Amino acid sequence: MPWDSCLSASGVPTFDCLPILFQNVISAALVFVGIVALFFIMYGGVKYILARGDAKQAQAARGILTYAIIGVIIVVSAFFIVNLLSRITGLSCINKFGFDNCKENVNTHQGEYGCFDSLNPGDPPACYIYADDNSPKDPIDDKWYVTKAACNAACNTRR
Repeated sequence: MPWDSCLSASGVPTFDCLPILFQNVISAALVFVGIVALFFIMYGGVKYILARGDAKQAQAARGILTYAIIGVIIVVSAFFIVNLLSRITGLSCINKFGFDNCKENVNTHQGEYGCFDSLNPGDPPACYIYADDNSPKDPIDDKWYVTKAACNAACNTRR
């Protein structure tokens, strides 16, 4: 989801931006962890080379290398576990970061109304109640309304 899709009309971020922010923070954290792990693996390797047979320094360098490699294994294992769970459950949407990526797999709009384009060309948009077989699945403005009156008000602005 692009960043500008969650901004208010005046360009101010809304709570809809939280999943995007969360996704960006997680992505940045993973890049940071990868860079730090690479740095510590290189640092441990250089320290091991510079130990020149000193058992104490070589042991310290091996410790740095060991913990850096364990960290990389943990991060890679986390991705493997998520992908494995995705394949087992059949929910490929859990591979994506965010809060509502699996929304289409859960009936979250039962009893709500959406503003849809008419199937007849030239007819104005109209409000319809949610159904599992909606076609198209999402209303024109991607919003669902609790009352038909609220939906009609939103639809009337599109006429």
